[in-house]
Amino acid sequence: MLHIRKEQMEVFDAYMLELFVEKMLVHVREVFPEQTKDKSKDELRALVEDGIKRASAYDINEERQVALLIDLMIGIGRDFEKRKPWIERILVSEEFDQHEKMNLIYKRLEAASA
Repeated sequence: MLHIRKEQMEVFDAYMLELFVEKMLVHVREVFPEQTKDKSKDELRALVEDGIKRASAYDINEERQVALLIDLMIGIGRDFEKRKPWIERILVSEEFDQHEKMNLIYKRLEAASA
């Protein structure tokens, strides 16, 4: 039987996190060229890492959902919760899971821009 030690799992988790960060760096440059053109890789990395931490605080931990939250940070602004308090109310709600939270936010944003 295969046993994975805690230390091995931590290395694996760190590796997977780094892969996600690198993928997000490419993603944000492609999706938000205007907002990211003057930012260094280190600045974007800090933003992505901040987004991951903030997502975790809202019980958002799946890659796609975390990416959507990072997109909010870039598209609306790093302080998107202050700019649109209704987003924060959805994010802190225990009534919704992470998929429902992000779906509600994006549907409402889409309706507002229509």
